[in-house]
Amino acid sequence: MIPLTLFAPAGPAPTLVPFDPAERIALAWVQPRRFGAQWRLVSGERTFAVLNGPGSLWKPVVLTMTDGVYDLRHQLWKGVTIAPQGGPVFARVTAHMFGTGPVEVGGERKYTLRRVGFLASDWELRTLDDMPLVHFGLRRGFLKTGAEILIEDAARRIAQLPQLLALTWFAMLNTRRRSE
Repeated sequence: MIPLTLFAPAGPAPTLVPFDPAERIALAWVQPRRFGAQWRLVSGERTFAVLNGPGSLWKPVVLTMTDGVYDLRHQLWKGVTIAPQGGPVFARVTAHMFGTGPVEVGGERKYTLRRVGFLASDWELRTLDDMPLVHFGLRRGFLKTGAEILIEDAARRIAQLPQLLALTWFAMLNTRRRSE
């Protein structure tokens, strides 16, 4: 028995299903428990990915998907990175509280993560030509944070789209934490 149930783990891990970017579904990042450092990429009753851990400079946040496990790490003054466990970093994002942040894939700047509007809490992943690819509509509840995700057709061709969704979501959570 856990005396402080508010700080209990989020429960059993859900059964994960493979992510198909060609499927047109409503996606969302949801936080199953208040005070819990876990978010799930879901569509209805299906769960595609689980992001676990609050993360720090020394401890990574772990992304679990059907195709593998990835570490998301804070890097001092360099933003957030994602890499397969035990593998090299393949993407990095530096999100700023007011403005845009570059998203590098394979060491090359390919996208931009930016806020939509000056005081808006929504974010978009855009091409370097400023074409929207993914829109994140933040939803805040009592001690919970989530986001509805709208994926444009051009984004469906991105090779590692679910990993980029997790990376950008983690960067947005860190930016939000610093701004409050």
